[in-house]
Amino acid sequence: MSKNKTTLGLALLSLSLFFAHPPLARASDFVTEQFNQPIQYKQPGVPSNYYWWAIDDSDGQQYYGNPCDPQNVACLTRIVQDGEKFARLSIGHDLTPQGYNNVEFSELQTGYVYHQGLERWSPTVDHPVIFTETVKFGPNYNENGTGGAIGSAGGGLWNSYVDFPNSTLHPITAFWWGWAEQGMAFGQLEGLSLSVFNENNLLYFQKVTAPLDMHDWMTWVESWKALPNGKQEISFTVFQNGHLYTVGNTHDFYPDGVGPLPALSVTNWNDNQFVNDFDQFGNPIVVFHNPAVGQTDYWDLNGITVFQP
Repeated sequence: MSKNKTTLGLALLSLSLFFAHPPLARASDFVTEQFNQPIQYKQPGVPSNYYWWAIDDSDGQQYYGNPCDPQNVACLTRIVQDGEKFARLSIGHDLTPQGYNNVEFSELQTGYVYHQGLERWSPTVDHPVIFTETVKFGPNYNENGTGGAIGSAGGGLWNSYVDFPNSTLHPITAFWWGWAEQGMAFGQLEGLSLSVFNENNLLYFQKVTAPLDMHDWMTWVESWKALPNGKQEISFTVFQNGHLYTVGNTHDFYPDGVGPLPALSVTNWNDNQFVNDFDQFGNPIVVFHNPAVGQTDYWDLNGITVFQP
């Protein structure tokens, strides 16, 4: 079966985890990207009907309108291979390393949307937000953070806390699956993990130990549920090769719920940040790592689906 169809099917199947019967009539919200058509590289100020933003960062500078930055360090490309169509987020060696390198595929234009009310997704009681992605990683990514890849990579929902007009980073509110380089934050963050942040407070963190093959397609399902008491619950499952693993749930640590988190938007990234520690305000203290000459670190995104009944 096509992995794209698997992604969409799991999004709908996951709803059965919440409901024995469908909710009463309500206008549902639904977004999907299966990469059946070429990626369009939008530019600020240029009208476009394309939903997503593909942005490359090289040495701390954003670049738009092309698959790669001018140095071909950060690239987002569409690949057709063995009948599959997918996006590849890659970071290569930087000949003149001067800071932050990143490639992202996001709903909103990072750096210019914070606190503008543009975020689309927020659960209400009986109307959870179901987020799924089908992904696989390059050969130098292992589940425990080893393998030689640098920086971090992942996908989920966030508050797009970067604010270029005001030259600041606002507190992080987000939940996502992510991968981090070996030794990240003294080893505390290394490898494949799940995180939930609210205003820079790390509410939930769980390393993934399910027997996953990082180099084969797997589908992540993140279910964001509103509780009657005004709080929320977030669960994480992953499907691979016929096996469904429940890998995390905030209910395990917060039976009454967390948050609530505000409305959020989708983001996916692959960057060169290495977190050494966190300051007293919860902000990461980072340095920037550079892949070796000839090394390219990449992960593949086969499909995204966000659904709210």
